[in-house]
Amino acid sequence: MRREQSLNGIWDFAFAECGMEEIDPQRVSFSEIITVPGCFDALPEYFGKRGTGIYRRFVECSGMVKLSLEAIGLRAKLYWDGKEIGSSEHPYSPEAFVFSFRFSRKTRTDDSYGQPDAGRQLRVVLSLL
Repeated sequence: MRREQSLNGIWDFAFAECGMEEIDPQRVSFSEIITVPGCFDALPEYFGKRGTGIYRRFVECSGMVKLSLEAIGLRAKLYWDGKEIGSSEHPYSPEAFVFSFRFSRKTRTDDSYGQPDAGRQLRVVLSLL
């Protein structure tokens, strides 16, 4: 039987005023929380700023895993246990990644394209295959 877990809810969050290629996810210091789904640049403190939102959520699982992104704004890189598992260059489109790892997940979303109010929605579902 396949089990699914929605990862929507409260995530750790950090913002960097640079592109996502310049960020080492292992060195990010998370000092805020944010709700998912949501758009970090819709928050007053980030409205109109350019940079990268870094999200983190801890999850325990094992075996084959399918990580489904229902929507991600402009582009993203996804990491699981510090290893890149995929990227998305398809704005506002669903993506899925199948892999075998354990524990934490991080993702970065970058608003270097588009308008200040473009917004990036992050909605996530984890399926154990």
